[in-house]
Parts: sequence; structure tokens; C-alpha cells
Amino acid sequence: MDGLQTETPRPDAVQIAGFLEALDSQPFGGKPKGRFRISRKFLRQFAGRRRLPAELVGAVADEMFERGYVMIDMESYFVVIPQRYFGSYRRVTMAVMAEVLPVDVADPGDDPDLGD
Repeated sequence: MDGLQTETPRPDAVQIAGFLEALDSQPFGGKPKGRFRISRKFLRQFAGRRRLPAELVGAVADEMFERGYVMIDMESYFVVIPQRYFGSYRRVTMAVMAEVLPVDVADPGDDPDLGD
């Protein structure tokens, strides 16, 4: 041996996203599957890092989005929620916005969520 130690490669954003996606289908916390939160400490341990750089967190969040999830950084933990949960949320219309903000409701533009 030449005295050099080979380290185990750290998981990249794609591998970390795969781990998080696998957690979604695991039964824990009294639920068979679905949304969950994971501590920064646990995610850091899985990533094999002492700290989680913002670039890595962003890359994991982007990969999770591509897989159909939203990952939200809540400072001390992360929330992972399937995107499908958001489909039934109320949509804000221009009429509702006009009640709250001084906006011109005459031109919703190309945004289908802004029409009445």
C-alpha cells in the first residue's frame, strides 16, 4: 500500500434524492407512507458531510422536484411533500387579489391561475 487511503465516495444529489424518495414509501410515524420531515443532522449523516452546503441542498431539492416532490428547508429540518398534495389547493384569482392588493384586474395576461 502506498499510504493513501481511499475514502468512500459521498452520495451525490441524485443518490440523496433517491434515499428521500425511498423514505416516502416507508411506514413510520404511524403512517403507511407520504409526507415527512427529516432532520438536518440525519440528512447530513446520510450525505457523509459535516455540513450541508447550500448548493447541495439546492441540487437535492431540484432532483426531488424532478421526481414529483417538493423539499422545503425549514432550517433545522427538511419537509418532503409529494407534489400531488398541492393539486387541490385553492387558487388565487385576480378578483381576490384586487380585494387584498391594488392590482389591475382587467388584464390577467397569460397566467391561467389569475383569471376568475
